[in-house]
Amino acid sequence: MGDTEPRTGRIRFGELTLDLSTGELDHDGVRVQLQDHVFRILELLTAQPGELVTRERLIAHLWPRTTYIDTDAGLNTAVRKLRAVLHDDADAPRFVETVPRRGYRFIASVSPVLDATGADASPSGRLAGGSRRWVRPAMLAAIALLIAVPVALIAPQFVPGRADTQGASAPPAAKLPDRNVAVLPFVNLTGDPQRDHLALGLSDTLLHRLADAHDINVIARTSSFAFKGRDEDVREIGRKLNARYLVEGSVQGSAPRLRVTAQLIDAATGTHVWSKAFDRQLGDFFAVEDEITLEIARALRLSVSERGAGSLRQIGTGNFDAWLAYEQGRALVVSRRTADLHAAVASLERAVRLDPQFVAAHVELAHAYMNEASFASAGTTPSAQAIREAARRAMPLVSQALALNPTSGEALIARAHIASAEGDVVSAEADFRRGLALSPNDARGHLQFGQLLIDEPGKLDEGLAEIARARLLDPLEPRSLYYAGLAELFRGNTAEGERLMFETLRVRPDFAPALARLGWSSWRRGGRFADAIRYGEQALRIDPEPEWIRSLLGRWYLELGEVESARSLLASKSPERTLAMDILFYRREYARAAELVYAVPEAFSACDEDAYVLLAGANTAAAADRARRFLQARITLWDERGNADVGPGHELVAVVMARLLESSGDRTRAHQLLEAVLAGPTQRAKTNAPPCSSVGVVRARALAVLGRHAEAVAELRRATLEQQAWGLGWYIFEHDPSFAALRDEPGFATLHDAYRARVAAERARLVELRTKGLIPRRTEPEAL
Repeated sequence: MGDTEPRTGRIRFGELTLDLSTGELDHDGVRVQLQDHVFRILELLTAQPGELVTRERLIAHLWPRTTYIDTDAGLNTAVRKLRAVLHDDADAPRFVETVPRRGYRFIASVSPVLDATGADASPSGRLAGGSRRWVRPAMLAAIALLIAVPVALIAPQFVPGRADTQGASAPPAAKLPDRNVAVLPFVNLTGDPQRDHLALGLSDTLLHRLADAHDINVIARTSSFAFKGRDEDVREIGRKLNARYLVEGSVQGSAPRLRVTAQLIDAATGTHVWSKAFDRQLGDFFAVEDEITLEIARALRLSVSERGAGSLRQIGTGNFDAWLAYEQGRALVVSRRTADLHAAVASLERAVRLDPQFVAAHVELAHAYMNEASFASAGTTPSAQAIREAARRAMPLVSQALALNPTSGEALIARAHIASAEGDVVSAEADFRRGLALSPNDARGHLQFGQLLIDEPGKLDEGLAEIARARLLDPLEPRSLYYAGLAELFRGNTAEGERLMFETLRVRPDFAPALARLGWSSWRRGGRFADAIRYGEQALRIDPEPEWIRSLLGRWYLELGEVESARSLLASKSPERTLAMDILFYRREYARAAELVYAVPEAFSACDEDAYVLLAGANTAAAADRARRFLQARITLWDERGNADVGPGHELVAVVMARLLESSGDRTRAHQLLEAVLAGPTQRAKTNAPPCSSVGVVRARALAVLGRHAEAVAELRRATLEQQAWGLGWYIFEHDPSFAALRDEPGFATLHDAYRARVAAERARLVELRTKGLIPRRTEPEAL
């Protein structure tokens, strides 16, 4: 990954020995596992002792591709940790010398560790295969502090120690939840790479069948399969998954016979609870699955719950090829990359064709259709239309699954997913509750239910609890962290929301939606337009197809006046509606922009500038009447008695409607709406629903239209200078008719100057990021 060839063996400098194969540093017999970046810096420096290694070369070695972190700050942090673990002093170095503003130099002598025969003779070498022992708590705490990652993953209970274990006590059991179970990917020992799918499919089927068991929590595939090919201590795996019991195994032999070995391990102690080998014909593969599942259930009954593991479902097919296609499709869904989602759909469609009675395949294909529409809408199809089409394809699959098995919790959850996407909240909630009662370990179902609830007034806390349940069942799945972070961002809790997005990226560095949302937060909450563009470009580099990411990125370019860069993100044949509208709006082609809103009414967003586009385009009485009718058909702003009733998230539309009413001479109703907008925070507090993120600016507009100019300027000051809501400043300060009467006010002019200074600074930052190669230079495509 860096600019040196991987080295092996052991080297010595001073009293320390570094194992280049394992990344372990030996302190007089006590081995410390170095954090990856710390080890790689030390590896590169010791490869050329006495020579300058530039900062640029170190950064390229650590981060060969652009990532979402600040690489300069990351390098400084890693060097500090390296010095700490070496007990080195930056002012009087023994090992790592700083060359100011240029880089670092390793100044100690470096030598290989060899015995008389040329074999490795270092203390670490003598400890190969040795046992673990406990280190004094004070030393251990210091080591843990020195090598800890920003969000600590490595528990400081033990470190590898000396081969001599006399007098060492056995490590106490880790405190892991007794009812948490994880099925690890089985290992293919047949020597035939084509049998990998057998090993993985077997473990996935075991997980699938145990997941309906009551009284145990079964960790989802996304998390447990993350350990495929990783040689980690079972106690460490248990800690990372928060699972007391692990199921692992292997497949070996050759056709026509296979030998499957399975074992149940107590991850708190690393001891075996149960193990067994099964010798069967390949044709008896599903029978082996049944036997292993029942044996594990019996073992769990003894180890976990006296009430047993509950009823265990069958996977639902006896067709081996259908089962393989199903497993391949499930594996592809995990990444959420557009190409993988398309491939997953194709594989699951094959599974359904091969066995039309395969309930699980029908359910998984229904989910795949919905995910394909949500994450990977084609450039020629608006997202809302794509979701309707996906629902039309998915619903017959779910209906067939329920006809085959009316008590399938997974099928009910899939039906709830479809209803939620179509906006039928009542039906979706009922199906989620019933489906999760039948399938309590369905992490995906808990996550989707949480997504539904956090958008419902008064149900935010319950939604977050469902997302927390999903995180318990699938701790390494990024989406639960992502949606928890999204809820915090929408609530206005920027620091916590961004922390959760970075935590999502720690779990899955290539999770593009988290990068896009960090860009959204940088734009909407911080006025950090250049950083927003950087995050958006990184997200687009990971997955170039999602329209919503391209649309957000185009909007961020417009904030800095880069129309050509925004235009380069448009699809050449059928431009994405939102971005095309934004560009026309920026160019003050209001009538054309409004036509795009009217053309796709189901895509109307109450919290975006769609309503202001309609207002800007309402330059005649007929256009104003059309805009009023359009908004009235989509957003309810009056109760049954005719009183203004502005719900959470409808403030922006209410202000636009007030302007339209005022232009038609209905000043009384217009002012009723504006007063309702200003009373909004009390109502939001009662419902606990997330408001539109631009509500401060919206309130300033309402005050300005009411003629309360001083209050309007004060509200706008809070929104911009204090809350850093600088988005759409080019419209607010220069074109928004709501603020026309304020433009000669000294306070407003001061804010306008502050906005110009912010844009100038962000443009300079954008140039800097381009110079460093962190943001590409874009070109303009064909004209709109």
